[in-house]
Amino acid sequence: MADFPEIEVDLDISHKRRDLVKDKYDLALRFGLNSDDEQYVAKQIIECPMFLYCSADYYRERKPKLLIKSLNEQPIVCSRAQEVWSFTNKQGEKIQQTVNSRFYASSAAFKRDAVIKGVGISLLPEFICRDAVIQGKLIKMDFDVQPIKAAFYAIYQPSHYQNPKLHRLLDYLLKGLKGL
Repeated sequence: MADFPEIEVDLDISHKRRDLVKDKYDLALRFGLNSDDEQYVAKQIIECPMFLYCSADYYRERKPKLLIKSLNEQPIVCSRAQEVWSFTNKQGEKIQQTVNSRFYASSAAFKRDAVIKGVGISLLPEFICRDAVIQGKLIKMDFDVQPIKAAFYAIYQPSHYQNPKLHRLLDYLLKGLKGL
């Protein structure tokens, strides 16, 4: 903030998708895009590697099959019912897998913590799990497919496109989040 004294930040962390115009937001940061976002300008900030994770105890006790076709035989921790996870196989083909769960959480950090406690497995961004993997609390599962990276976007109204403060913030985000 010291580098940008003219910029005011009002941070609202929510898993609800906000209407930028109606709710008077200049900018939203989102994983992925929806059809609702077509009215806005979307600038990709980073791509986040995603992986399937489980706790070390879970892996040791259950010895899960690491095949996409057996994914739903495992307890899943995800965000919503009938969530679709995207993967690529060794031939580079895209595979979409609908997952079933009894445990839902909108927060990636909460899902990570549930996985650490042994609730099940989850598809999570690498940067959220990196420390837990290093500490031996989580295992990055090596399935027969690879999860597709998740794109993280800055979304703003087209009328704000010429706003120099917004451009400085976007430049800051691009530099600051690079390498996550």
